Amino acid sequence: MLTKQTETFSYGSMTQNQNQIVVLEMPWNRLHREIQFLEVDAKNKAAQIGEMLIQKKKEAGHGKFGTWVENNCDFSYRAARKYMQIAKVKWHDRATFEKANSMDEVLELGKPKKENPQGKKPKLDKDDRRKINKMRKILDDPATPDAVKESVQAKLDGYKQAHGKHFDDYVDDQKQQKENESRPYVDSEYVAREMAKVVLDEQYNYDWRLAQIQDWIEQAFQDDDELMKEFNFIMENKGESHD
Repeated sequence: MLTKQTETFSYGSMTQNQNQIVVLEMPWNRLHREIQFLEVDAKNKAAQIGEMLIQKKKEAGHGKFGTWVENNCDFSYRAARKYMQIAKVKWHDRATFEKANSMDEVLELGKPKKENPQGKKPKLDKDDRRKINKMRKILDDPATPDAVKESVQAKLDGYKQAHGKHFDDYVDDQKQQKENESRPYVDSEYVAREMAKVVLDEQYNYDWRLAQIQDWIEQAFQDDDELMKEFNFIMENKGESHD
């Protein structure tokens, strides 16, 4: 590793207290500083070019700037884009522009910050789902003491916080599955045939049959607006199906 080197000269004609130390910097350090200055100067000039190009792009109109660059610039369209990007960083993030020591640093520091992947909630694995099911069963059990329920609920809340939407979606799916399993199996075709027999049997009073139909419809379509809309549509268009 190179270290900064200096040369010192002591003038013998002077007393010890009068000796002056003359520090001569090594030439490579001086040249390095000159390069740094040139890079900063290039950064500033690049921003100026970019500002002018942005204005010319607006004047050229949509889809015509590439041709304008080809006809009016001694540099490529890619270089033009770099100049404009440097200018945009200077406009929108002056602190970053001033911090950068070269054109490349402006472009690198001015890149949009990518979303931290750690911010995404992890999915539930098989062991997570098993534990969640077990805890929900404990909460649903009436015999579970309140103190235990409170502790289990706190753990479930921790899973919800850690997994976010993945937790909510899984719990909703489990609730729907449980609801579907609790519904008794109904042979709808058989029930429809038996209901039709009652409705069409004229030995029953007409008003009674009408009341039965109304009651069945209300129970079948209860809290289901879409089914009710479908039924109304069928009734309104029943004549068209026989044309």
